Amino acid sequence: MQKEGKIITPVLQIYAGLSDGDRQLCFADHILLLQTRDDEKRRRIREARRRAEKAQRDAYRHILRRWTKEGIITTVTRWRSVEAGLRADGTFRPVEEQNADAPREIFEDYMHDLRDVYHRDKSFLNRLIAGFDLRETLRYEEFTTELMKRAKGEMNADLRRVLSREPISSALLLYNECMARVRSQGSTTNSSQGNGGDTHKIKKEAVESEDEGEIVEDGEVREEDVGASSEDGAAAGSKGSGGDKRKREDGTRGGDSATGDGKRRHL
Repeated sequence: MQKEGKIITPVLQIYAGLSDGDRQLCFADHILLLQTRDDEKRRRIREARRRAEKAQRDAYRHILRRWTKEGIITTVTRWRSVEAGLRADGTFRPVEEQNADAPREIFEDYMHDLRDVYHRDKSFLNRLIAGFDLRETLRYEEFTTELMKRAKGEMNADLRRVLSREPISSALLLYNECMARVRSQGSTTNSSQGNGGDTHKIKKEAVESEDEGEIVEDGEVREEDVGASSEDGAAAGSKGSGGDKRKREDGTRGGDSATGDGKRRHL
């Protein structure tokens, strides 16, 4: 359609009979529709990014759990001891790109939760392993089987709850801790006595230890024993010093007495 030398398209023809006010309202509605579509597009993009970042963090946490099961990470592990290894893993960099501090913060949160659960279960597990013979070839399955044999009555139900805990069982953490102690003790014994000492028995004192069930092994000297020995040695040394001092004083008095007698005879 052509009007006064101008071409009117079918779309414009629809609005040709509208007043200026109606045209402005239609234009405003159209702009609002475009903004709504743009906001929805941005929302979908943000949601997709959020899911992708969450998947990256979950993959990083999966590495932490796997290393814990393998005994690389224990309840006493510090960030500086595993940072280099984690950086070499492919899951580290995507999390670091989200936030430079995110890898360490996730690690610290993971370790806090791990220690919290472990320390709640450790005293219970230590009561079961008192007198347990440990050897370097002991497998985790054998360890848990022996625990099940020792758990009676209500303790059996509590043990099953501990063993089934996800993602990491406190029994596995204790097993890794015991094996690390056995290997450390075994290497020390082998260096001084040859190939012996590959079997270690957990003493009953482990159950009564004040340090939340600290394990005390054969051949291991506790700090309080060392302190008591030091105090006894100091006391013995003090007595010996006192005796020497008294002897010197007696000798001095004897010398003075002899000198006085000599003077009187001279007179």
